Amino acid sequence: MGSKVLLELEESDGRENIEWRQIMVIDKDGNTAARTGSCNEEWRGHIAAKNVCVAGNRLSNDKVAQAMMDGFLAAEGELAHRLLVSLEAGRDAGGQVAGQYSSALIVHHERTYALVDLRVDENDEPIAELRRLYGLYKPLIPYYLQRPSNPSMPRDDDWRKKLGIAGGPR
Repeated sequence: MGSKVLLELEESDGRENIEWRQIMVIDKDGNTAARTGSCNEEWRGHIAAKNVCVAGNRLSNDKVAQAMMDGFLAAEGELAHRLLVSLEAGRDAGGQVAGQYSSALIVHHERTYALVDLRVDENDEPIAELRRLYGLYKPLIPYYLQRPSNPSMPRDDDWRKKLGIAGGPR
């Protein structure tokens, strides 16, 4: 399935554009397909395994992607945490040639909206800041999962107080 999707994306993008793209596909069964176009800047490449793909371009060295894969596979816990570990491992292995400026974490779940959707821009330590923001956000995930089907729930700051969870408006 993933290979079919990858082929369709390649065909729809056109030969003039596809060599600038990095595309990764993971299907519902965890099968993966990946492609790194030849016009991406060095170091460029991808690693695809069951249930996980890692890709990068303009990385400082060829060990960054492998460090990200190893970090993800070694991490335990929820997907968002494992993705953060992967980003941290890539950063620690050398990251991107131009350094760090932004980072994002988006995790979709069984719903049509993202379960986690966090972004940090124009920050000297964006991955560390993303980790901090996720630490604040994580206790609210149960709230955000319940609220759509129970709109009479209290506001998130009142919900936090009721459960004794730190954080909220400052």
